[in-house]
Amino acid sequence: MKPYQTVKNIPLKTSTCALFIFLFFSSFSHALTWDDARKIYMERKYKKMVDVHSLIIQYTEKLDLPSPELFAALILVESAANPCAKSHAGAVGLTQLMPLTAKAHGVKDSYNVRQNIMGGAKTLRESLDIAKGDIPLALAIYNFGPKAKRIEYSKWPKETKNYIVLVPRKLAYLKKVGWKNKIPKSLPYQNERTCRLS
Repeated sequence: MKPYQTVKNIPLKTSTCALFIFLFFSSFSHALTWDDARKIYMERKYKKMVDVHSLIIQYTEKLDLPSPELFAALILVESAANPCAKSHAGAVGLTQLMPLTAKAHGVKDSYNVRQNIMGGAKTLRESLDIAKGDIPLALAIYNFGPKAKRIEYSKWPKETKNYIVLVPRKLAYLKKVGWKNKIPKSLPYQNERTCRLS
């Protein structure tokens, strides 16, 4: 029997602590490397998958966003659909929420896929409202904040100027190939701890 099969057949009701200890000592037996043991532990403990497609559709409809394609394009540009993504500025998750933005929209853990999609959708809706439906301006506000509406385009950061080009370009691409073909159907449950260990 392969080492992985031996570990995989541990009853699911085994406590987290016992499973972790078992995997830890298995890593010293040469049957498993520590990295393999850790990955198996993570897969078993956080085996629940989150339906990303359903969440994108749900919040697009609930918050009256322009289209699921636009929201999907934003996610791809922001994080390449990586729930563990973190920018140098501290933005986190699929929709790259900044801490204050996340808090304002009721997001307790920006690494959590469900919460992050909710927070990103609310932020996009808020940006659209501030921009009065002007999508390029709303994208600038999403990226740079409400001040994007108050200052001249020439004073926007280069990142923001690029952003309002990249998202529409990605949107056009997704309309051709189908956004569901480029966004994962489901992603594993994540939180700050699982992302740090992955």
